[in-house]
Amino acid sequence: MATTVQKGSKFRSGYADANPEWEVMSKAGRDAWRCRVTDDCPDYSGTVKLFSTKEIKHSLGWSAMFAEAGKQSEDFYASAKLGSIVHYHNGFKQYVRCEVVMGVSKLRGNGRTYTAPEKCLKPIALIGEWRAYDLAQRMADGSIHYGYHAKAILTEDFFNPSASNIYENPGFGHRNEGDPRSMPPVDLSVPEMSQEAEAKAKLEQLRQKIRKVLEETRDAEEALKLTAQMLAQSAHRMVDL
Repeated sequence: MATTVQKGSKFRSGYADANPEWEVMSKAGRDAWRCRVTDDCPDYSGTVKLFSTKEIKHSLGWSAMFAEAGKQSEDFYASAKLGSIVHYHNGFKQYVRCEVVMGVSKLRGNGRTYTAPEKCLKPIALIGEWRAYDLAQRMADGSIHYGYHAKAILTEDFFNPSASNIYENPGFGHRNEGDPRSMPPVDLSVPEMSQEAEAKAKLEQLRQKIRKVLEETRDAEEALKLTAQMLAQSAHRMVDL
């Protein structure tokens, strides 16, 4: 994409609550250009504003960079072989090992909703230096909470991120963080609960149920009556901890 400013050049710049496309109409001074919003943004179509050469070149530069990144992603997915393994970089030496599959991405972007099968990444393991809360944790009520990417592995949330964040892409720029291809997967299992932990978990479950009754039952007398019944029915679960 050209970054030379001239009559007819088109670029984007924020205006009010939108990010309309502007077209250069004419020069308006040594370093100023008269521009108008195109029909691309009907709410502000025809609006005229002066921009400096630097402002326009800056916008054109960003557009060129995003266009190139988009082309690299398209080329990467087009050449990626189904069944091959790649690694998505989440930042800070954290990777998601993925399989290239045909599927429907659950992510939305660039005003596009993915509805037809296309080449996507299926997360299969976490690799690298993930934090404890990114993995799997046993909660007080005995349930297991999974971090975002850990849960995506269990639910097979296909996605197709920018190729700039994929280690196997020649244009990947964080190779100083190690090679994830040779790293072992992070263990996402959670130890079984002890009898003491199970007993505490049941009490926590009861507390949550009681809290819900107290918060959602408008009549105070009825709320306390229901709470008393729940405590009586669960009395055999009360143990000395």
